[in-house]
Amino acid sequence: MKLSTFYFSGTGNTEWAVREFERIIAEGGHDVDSISIDGVDARKPSFLVEIVRNSDFIGFANPIYGGNIPPVMRVFISNVIKALADEAEWAKPVYIINTFAYINGFGPFCAGKLLKNTGFRLISYVNIQICNNISTPNLKVKKITQEKLNKRKLLAVEELQKAAGMLFAGKPYITGRGLYLIPNILIRKISKKAIADNYKVFCVEKNSCERCMLCVDKCPTKSIEYKDDSFRFLPTCTACMRCYNNCPTYSILFNGKFADPNIYERYRGPDVVQN
Repeated sequence: MKLSTFYFSGTGNTEWAVREFERIIAEGGHDVDSISIDGVDARKPSFLVEIVRNSDFIGFANPIYGGNIPPVMRVFISNVIKALADEAEWAKPVYIINTFAYINGFGPFCAGKLLKNTGFRLISYVNIQICNNISTPNLKVKKITQEKLNKRKLLAVEELQKAAGMLFAGKPYITGRGLYLIPNILIRKISKKAIADNYKVFCVEKNSCERCMLCVDKCPTKSIEYKDDSFRFLPTCTACMRCYNNCPTYSILFNGKFADPNIYERYRGPDVVQN
């Protein structure tokens, strides 16, 4: 059995979940590939067609931002479907892995809507709670303890193991529905504009910036331009916070404010020890 997972990860939560799933699948004696949609190959229609054609199952994995699938992943899934438009008999069962911090009650509905009337058939959906990756002067979140994070990771692995077992057995496994739908609707309404306008709040403090270009190189949507010794953030920003969390000199400002890392600690993934 061959599985291929296309994933987008902002600051590491989804990538961690995908790697754990990859390990579980491999231990079960099956082949699995994990492909970041950041990669150049993932933008080539011929590459996408080949991956789907040679896989028994296709997976899509991403974080949930403001109760929704990030625009960058929505566009990618649409591009996969377009690339397969002229292919015959490519229908494949699909599994979805979503990571979230607080509430995600819309996950399977969002995924189902994107895949409706295509050759993809949603048979497995896993909801993984990890950790919030945002701590800014505009939004100070309560820091998660290492103990709590470790517990969430253990629960996540158990959930991924269940999903893998059901997948191997050919049975559907859909989680993430129920009590959170109403608060999720409210979160969506509040956060939609904030996410769309996220690029407007960023700027770079030039005096502390070392021009390492990490932010430019690592931006998944190529939404940071550097020209004439000036940085410009573009509307295509997907609010992943990768630039803010990974800047080595903490030079990404939020609404022009310096975010002291001793107060607003940067999040660099679930495998980094939480102090």
